[in-house]
Amino acid sequence: LTPEFIEKHKFYQYGRDPHTGQVRIVSRDPQRIKQTMLYQLTNMGRPFIYVADGNYANRGELYLAHQHNGLDIEIKFAIETLKNVYAVWQRPVHLQAKIDDDMMLFSYAGDQPKQQAIHDELPKPAHQVG
Repeated sequence: LTPEFIEKHKFYQYGRDPHTGQVRIVSRDPQRIKQTMLYQLTNMGRPFIYVADGNYANRGELYLAHQHNGLDIEIKFAIETLKNVYAVWQRPVHLQAKIDDDMMLFSYAGDQPKQQAIHDELPKPAHQVG
């Protein structure tokens, strides 16, 4: 991909603005656009999620981690996935993900989904995902 091709064909990377809901250009960078296209091909556009801890905080909770590859996860799909995993796991489930350069922890324990920034006071999972 060349910058000329990208401009001529408006082959940008688009995303939804979380504040306005409008679709806008997120990147014109040829490398990032190429990486996004490759990602769509290699995993059918689905994020890479790994089990980081099957006994998180020694409470039998499941801690999942998203391996960030330049693309953030879709929060609404992440929450629905946590609900489905909870239905099988029958214990609280957590998902660590990078959103807008911040590490976030999404949690679901059968009631309302929770979202919080990851900070030093939170227990660490058994394994780290890079």
